[in-house]
Amino acid sequence: MSRSDSTINLPPNIDDSLSSSDVIVREGTNETLTCKATGFPTPSVKWKRDDNSKITINRTLQVAEWEGEKLELTKISRLDMGAYLCIASNGVPPSVSKRIKLSVDFPPMLWIPHQLVGAPLAYSVTLECFTEAHPSSLNYWTREDGQMIHDSSKYRAENIPGNPSYKTHMTLTINNIQQSDYGTYKCMAKNPRGETDGIIRLYTYEKSSALDEFKKAANRSFGQLLRFRKKFPKAVPAANALQ
Repeated sequence: MSRSDSTINLPPNIDDSLSSSDVIVREGTNETLTCKATGFPTPSVKWKRDDNSKITINRTLQVAEWEGEKLELTKISRLDMGAYLCIASNGVPPSVSKRIKLSVDFPPMLWIPHQLVGAPLAYSVTLECFTEAHPSSLNYWTREDGQMIHDSSKYRAENIPGNPSYKTHMTLTINNIQQSDYGTYKCMAKNPRGETDGIIRLYTYEKSSALDEFKKAANRSFGQLLRFRKKFPKAVPAANALQ
């Protein structure tokens, strides 16, 4: 074979200058990721998510892998956030890959599991809010007058990171409740895309004693027994019949 007839196989190489880099998009928009590879034979390119979850191409199509230099994503949601791998191979080792991080920005959203919370005087209670935001939001609590609540012997606020990372569990513990502590509390979340708040109302109730609870339970049981005897008089003997 002459030199002119010989071919040289070249392993794949991803051209960073012609490929996508990390990108930030707004939720609900479209984005195309590009991965340009060279080599001989011409490399094939496939995409997959770094965490092995499915790629959402559109609302009706989810795939584990996608073939082609371009990955077109439509109406991107926060669930699409994460790292994407483009992998180029042509049978000549080694295969190469590029990691592209997709960040999705959206304004804060709040979910409150209990909007009405009751607690007796002198007890402690914890209020809860769950927030989602990207970039991460500034989270804090206020009273109804808008004054920010700071940590003290009375209050303890916590922001507990969730999974995925755009989720946060907000808590506010109120210690040694006094009459002035009852009323409205707000959990607040702000980021560059917007802000939101949620309202929780703390109200008072009298805590029953253990004896009171026992009396209530006994009365309920006795009432059920009387109704049963009335319906089935022969099923339960009278107390004097047991003597």
